Amino acid sequence: MKKEQDGCKWRIHASPKYGLHNFFVIKKMGPDHSGGGVIDVKNPPMTSKLVKFLIGKELAIKEIHGNDTLSHHQLVWFAETSLKTNPGSRVVLESDPSTHKFERIFIAFEACISGFKYCRPMVALDGTFLKGKFKGCLLSATAKNGNQGIYPLAMAVVLSENEANWRWFLENLKMVVALERKLTFLSDRHCGLLSSIPTVFPDSYHSYCYWHMKNNLSATLTKKNRKRDWIIKLFTKCAYAATHVEFQNCFADMIVAAKNVSVNEFFARAPVEHWANAYFRGSRYGNMCSNIAESFNAMIVEERSLPITSMLDMIRVKLMRMMSKRREKSREWTTILCPKMEKLLKERVQEGRTWRVTKSSDYVFEVHTTESRQVDLQVGRCTCNMWSIEGFPCAHAIRCMAIGNCDVYSFYDPYYHSSTYRDSYAHAIYPIPDSEKPRVEPKDPILLPPDCKRAPGRPAKKRKESRGVVRKKMIKCGTCKNYGHNRRTCSFDK
Repeated sequence: MKKEQDGCKWRIHASPKYGLHNFFVIKKMGPDHSGGGVIDVKNPPMTSKLVKFLIGKELAIKEIHGNDTLSHHQLVWFAETSLKTNPGSRVVLESDPSTHKFERIFIAFEACISGFKYCRPMVALDGTFLKGKFKGCLLSATAKNGNQGIYPLAMAVVLSENEANWRWFLENLKMVVALERKLTFLSDRHCGLLSSIPTVFPDSYHSYCYWHMKNNLSATLTKKNRKRDWIIKLFTKCAYAATHVEFQNCFADMIVAAKNVSVNEFFARAPVEHWANAYFRGSRYGNMCSNIAESFNAMIVEERSLPITSMLDMIRVKLMRMMSKRREKSREWTTILCPKMEKLLKERVQEGRTWRVTKSSDYVFEVHTTESRQVDLQVGRCTCNMWSIEGFPCAHAIRCMAIGNCDVYSFYDPYYHSSTYRDSYAHAIYPIPDSEKPRVEPKDPILLPPDCKRAPGRPAKKRKESRGVVRKKMIKCGTCKNYGHNRRTCSFDK
């Protein structure tokens, strides 16, 4: 503890003398103490770190955030107060009518609902496990703002990630999104999503996450397959191919290289219109993965170990703080587009500066690069197809706009404008003060926690990786406990 607090580098290395009992030989001893002298063991300094070390994390959580069991009853107060302080929000709390035990809760704050109208009609869906006493799963719907940042839309706590709970979540999500816009959903291929999205949102588009598909394909191939890496590389080319011809050439090469029945069955269960750029019918604005949902899960990783009411309230506070900071920061922007999009525009202007352009009509141009491209500004299309895939002009189109003296910003979707970004954060999530929170006695709870069944075997300490994921084990030093080196190369005593 003293070494961690004060950075004291004093260290002694001793080992027992061979053949002699109770004798140790000091082989190495560090410099003098730099920690400030000898500590009185009977009266140790009561620092916050020492208290945390002695009491333990679990006891501290219980003292600060309350009891796990009673926290479920406080959900009733939290749901009612959320609707009072944030009118226009959607909060749905369900329990078993016979046992009064918690089943699930859905939350979408009014500020997030109103702001989503100014975000792209694209939503990433994902579920992550909870670490509290009663476990469970947190389902989330996350969008993207005009500056390529995550925009949390809705969340729910359910007992498990299954088809029934995903359908219930999507039905509640349907109540808070504008149905006049066709949505594009990004997610993994969970069976609950595969069956629920077409049913609840029949006019929407479902994009399979490229990262999950790549890992699943890798798991389909045996490690003895010498062409495994080459097949994965061809799959990546297929997924990112912008034209039908490019896709068909890569896909044919991949099938020939694989020569595997399992691979053919894998792609039979995953139609190309759900994952390939060239065939996807919706607009996912260049997003191939559901990493925005993963980013939201990483953002709330600490809250997931709290009791349920405290967890939801702390997530609300984190969202409230994030929206307030982004609202204030966007007031300082002076560009027409959001900063990241403005930077991308300048990069594409620079990329096409040396290209020759031949004008065909007022809106049709031919760009001469290594391969000639046709650009139609009136239709908003380039033969490279990247304009259609990304949702904003490619470098060929921007070069033609410069030649034709066109206003580049008028060709960008309003979702990327700074003014639209400010509109997405115009509404605020309001506080939910707990000063009037009713005191709950253990003998009179209205909402009971769910049954807590212990899973067979030793409790897991780490997250189970997705199928096909292979992570390299990092080297940990046994001396300083840091990663990236071992004892031999450690500079702790040097």
